Amino acid sequence: MRAMMTIIEVDGDTHGFQADYDAVRDRYFRTEGYCVIRFSNRDVMTNMEGVLTMIAERVTSPLPTLSPEGERAV
Repeated sequence: MRAMMTIIEVDGDTHGFQADYDAVRDRYFRTEGYCVIRFSNRDVMTNMEGVLTMIAERVTSPLPTLSPEGERAV
């Protein structure tokens, strides 16, 4: 199973008018194995801790079990 890769996007205020475009783009990225996390400039400037927490929650996953030989099991 291939791990989901993450795209983090920071959008300006005018980007709110492009919701349809973003939805199409997000669907495309999902088909390519990416997950998009989007934040507004305002979120980043006024709530950096919350932004970082959300990113950590989305991208942190448990490590795979180690094999007896010490290499990561796939």
